[in-house]
Amino acid sequence: MEIQLSNKIRVKNAPSAIQEWLISILKVPNPKYAEAEQAGRSLWGLDPHLYNFSFLPDNSLLIPRGLREKLITTAEKTDTNYTLVDNRSKFDFLHIDSREIKYRPYQYDAVLKLIGETEGFIVAPAGSGKTVIGLSLVPLLGQPALWLTHTGPLADQAEERAKSFLPSIGEIGLLGRGKWKIGDILTIGMVQTLVRRPEDLLAIRDRFGLVILDEAHHAPARTFMDVIGMLNSYYLYGLTATPYRRDKLEQIMFQAIGWPKVTIPIDEVEKHGGIMKPVVRYRTIHSPRVEDNNIQRILKDNIIGNRSRNHTIVGDVITEAAKGNFCIVISDRKVHCEDLFELISTGWDKTGIATGSYSKKYVKEQVKRFNENKITVLVTTFSLLGEGFDVDFLNRAFIAMPFRAESKAEQLVGRIQRTAPGKTDAIVYDYVDVDIGVLKNQFHAGRGKNCRINVYEKLGLSIEPY
Repeated sequence: MEIQLSNKIRVKNAPSAIQEWLISILKVPNPKYAEAEQAGRSLWGLDPHLYNFSFLPDNSLLIPRGLREKLITTAEKTDTNYTLVDNRSKFDFLHIDSREIKYRPYQYDAVLKLIGETEGFIVAPAGSGKTVIGLSLVPLLGQPALWLTHTGPLADQAEERAKSFLPSIGEIGLLGRGKWKIGDILTIGMVQTLVRRPEDLLAIRDRFGLVILDEAHHAPARTFMDVIGMLNSYYLYGLTATPYRRDKLEQIMFQAIGWPKVTIPIDEVEKHGGIMKPVVRYRTIHSPRVEDNNIQRILKDNIIGNRSRNHTIVGDVITEAAKGNFCIVISDRKVHCEDLFELISTGWDKTGIATGSYSKKYVKEQVKRFNENKITVLVTTFSLLGEGFDVDFLNRAFIAMPFRAESKAEQLVGRIQRTAPGKTDAIVYDYVDVDIGVLKNQFHAGRGKNCRINVYEKLGLSIEPY
């Protein structure tokens, strides 16, 4: 058997047992099919599986790069003879000044473990300094690097931190926002731009010895798979706060980049002052009983249009703001955000709003005003939290619209648990609609099931009614 390593892995003359094993793990259940089947929707055009492999004309198998270690381990366990042909791009070591990087103990340990591997994930909670860990790989591995992200604010954040921690990094390149320029050592790439320019991406596939995908759990699966699958770096890593994805395609993510090699426990970060665990306060909301399971209709009729419920949330927000706290109010619907903003701003004039209904310039200005304490309440959607929203003094969060996804709950906790001078506590306000079964289950569905309380318990948070 011959294993050729490059942007993907080409497996030639594989024994039937190994080929069948590879196909079995690369034939991934399609979550969209499962959801449609469970909801009783049409399955037309949906395949029960996603196929993360292909056959080449010579019948060799083309598989994702992240399976390198598993493939070699399996070959050795089964006494399969193989030759390894390594065509990945690796360059002469670049000497880069990294004296400005100051590690917390767990960060240093994580970096040492990671550089012993050529691919894989680091899983670390928000506030642990994932960006510091990721950027420190550049001088330690001494390779020209491509930092991949999926939003403008995250790209800005990476550039700002790189200039601060690596002052000798030289000109930082940018692939995105109408620009296409490779940096002296570090280049920041927007995955949406790269996936739209496959010919240009192919032309630079061998230019980097190190590729890092930031916030991998948020990047659209097909988009980043297409981009990662064309890059030929020797080192390939992913940074993520959680190994879970909202689209349930974790296996696809791991097959592309490798499985988690380092996991930093939240208790370790808290011990070294990186975060403070928030308290979860949940309020029981009573309303006319609803038997309907149509979640969109329920959200429209019983959440967005429920003035009593909205007034309850608004009262809590204004009470906390009046005590000098910094509050973020989150809903998944722009019209709901508008209603809440109107109600809150009537009683608290230092209130702003940032949703997709407004221009990027306006949203950026609202976040800037929040950072400068010109406003102390920001009403927004969840999408903003995944776009580099990084306000360390934020200490109150209000979940105005219920949801089930554990990844969203973990993301929200991550945004409020950062430490800051003068910050003494952090509280997440959750609202549980106990008379609407499907919404109640989104908060508490039982162990092993997808719901918010499971995340709170897993993170070791105190949960109390009020």
